[in-house]
Amino acid sequence: EYTGPIYIDKTTVIRAVNLEEGALPSRTLSLSFMINENHSLPVLSLLTDSPWEFDTMYNGRQKGVELPASLSLYDGREGFTIGCGVSMNGETSLVLPKKNMSVRFRDAYGQATLNYDIYGGGVTEFTNLLLRSGQDFPRAIIRNELCQELCAQATDKVVNQRSQYCVLYINGVYSGIYSLKEKTNEQLYASLAGVSRDSVTVMEANVPLDSEFYQEVVAFCRFNDMSLPENYQHFCDIFDVDSLIDWLILEGYCANTDVTSGNVRYCRSTENDGKWRMMFYDLDATFSEPASVYMNLMSQYAKENRQVSTFIVPLMANEEFKDRFLSRAAELMGSVLTVENVFAEADRLCAIVRPEVARDCARFHRSAAEWENAVEEMKQVLLDYDW
Repeated sequence: EYTGPIYIDKTTVIRAVNLEEGALPSRTLSLSFMINENHSLPVLSLLTDSPWEFDTMYNGRQKGVELPASLSLYDGREGFTIGCGVSMNGETSLVLPKKNMSVRFRDAYGQATLNYDIYGGGVTEFTNLLLRSGQDFPRAIIRNELCQELCAQATDKVVNQRSQYCVLYINGVYSGIYSLKEKTNEQLYASLAGVSRDSVTVMEANVPLDSEFYQEVVAFCRFNDMSLPENYQHFCDIFDVDSLIDWLILEGYCANTDVTSGNVRYCRSTENDGKWRMMFYDLDATFSEPASVYMNLMSQYAKENRQVSTFIVPLMANEEFKDRFLSRAAELMGSVLTVENVFAEADRLCAIVRPEVARDCARFHRSAAEWENAVEEMKQVLLDYDW
């Protein structure tokens, strides 16, 4: 029972609830007090109504469970505190000691949307967000954000995620460097395109054979002569060709070895031109080794094993598409996609996270020197293979 001031001298979570005989308890008020932590990055605090249930979900890698929580951002500006639901996110990352989580805002938790300028302009209204550590956190940390920053410099035709590096506390416990990101879902495209969420369809590869996307795009390109102008024009009527070309160049340049079934998504809305567009995400497995049969999306292997290649390869038979692809590749390879620019962007991101790396590494039994070596190894690969 609260009867007077509570004195604390270290980072602490304080929860309060109002009780009255004969009435339901009030909602729990949870507040984080960060004391003498001296972080250089914005601080996120995730507080769950039941820390025990959260630990069970987190350590048990339980997907499909959503627990009541609240999320606070302390960024040196106004920041925010908002009720939310938290759930596990990802696949491979769930076996890692630092895992990805998704937060969802709903009326049941207080409000259905978060209104805050997290990323310095652009869309400022969110229905969900991603707390992402990624599979690169035991190595260079920055690969995913590096690739997405290159995408942001190169094009607005590809649906891309914005990021904000933060330090995350979970129920008052320091949990390391995370990236606060938009989610690659219907709401992301709806917000970017200025359409309603209900009008948006997102398809994740491999799409079902009986789906509209498969019939309109995959089967059409597979079973028709795409060198013919009329067939290519039909494809252009249903697919944003610039989005596809830019995505293909970016994925190829980053040498993403993880362009497998679940890491390719297409989206469209019935409220604009109705064309399919590409989404760019999950880029931890990049800049590690030169292109090989497993990551070349135009190889025979890819054609036989990657659904996305099933329609990309036939398009290369069309001279207009091929010329458009090569011209755009030359443009990007001479500007955004140069080793010099990649190094500059990598150095910028490293400068942001470097003050926090030692503590993050110590939390997960590594050293800052190991991180520095991982960054240099990534750079050396680009030099050794004349990227």
